[in-house]
Amino acid sequence: RGANHILADASHTLHVGLLAPMEVRVQTLIDRERFEPEEAEIHVEELERAREDFIRKFWKAHPNEAGDYHIMLNMGKMSLKTAAEVIVHAAGDLTS
Repeated sequence: RGANHILADASHTLHVGLLAPMEVRVQTLIDRERFEPEEAEIHVEELERAREDFIRKFWKAHPNEAGDYHIMLNMGKMSLKTAAEVIVHAAGDLTS
C-alpha cells in the first residue's frame, strides 16, 4: 500500500492502479478463496476501508485518485492477460 506515494519521484517507476467493481472483487474471493458470498462481501468492504484509511492517514489522499497513477485499469472490464499486456507496454514506453 502506498507505493505510488513512496516512489512518487522515482524515475523509471510505473504507477498502476487496479480497480474492480464490488461484485467482481466478491466473486474473485468466492472463486479463489472459497469464501461464502456474504463473507466475501464483508471482507472486501473491510479491506477497502482499511486501504482508504491507510492512504488517508499517511498521504492525505484517496487510493483511487487517478492523478496519483500513470494508468488505472478496471479489472471488471478486462482479463488479467490484457491488463498484463497493457502494463508491460506502458512500462516499455516509460523507460524508452
